[in-house]
Amino acid sequence: MSIEVDYVRWETRALVEALMDSDTINWRRAYTIGHTRSYDEALEKDPDNAFKLGKTEDYQGGCVFKTLKEALEFLESSHFHDINWGDGKPRDPKNFSVYGLHLVNGYEDISEFDPVAKHHYLLIDSKFSKLPDYSYLTRPLSSILSELNSNETNR
Repeated sequence: MSIEVDYVRWETRALVEALMDSDTINWRRAYTIGHTRSYDEALEKDPDNAFKLGKTEDYQGGCVFKTLKEALEFLESSHFHDINWGDGKPRDPKNFSVYGLHLVNGYEDISEFDPVAKHHYLLIDSKFSKLPDYSYLTRPLSSILSELNSNETNR
């Protein structure tokens, strides 16, 4: 699958979520958070082998969110500071970003929602990828439509 096709899929999903704020469709995509520098380096070095760790004997699995909105809200919430990173060191959410998570088996790859942790856990290792820039979604819809119409007229 080409990067361009994958980009369009992420864009479409983000737009649907932004307009409907719904996760009722069982996508093979989800969202996770990761240390920006580390995740970006992993993607730059070998994007085909950039994996978020799933559940192991001594690890619950990485954080998973069904919607972009859930992931962004978690990153900005006090629950982010409650994560046990295993080393006792505090983390600054400004050093973390939201990434796309490619689920092989759909939502079967994640745990039930953990109401205490405020997220799902990843049950199997899954590829992650950088998300497109969604900042345009924060603009008024009329502005976006106007820009799209202008681009069509200029063709």
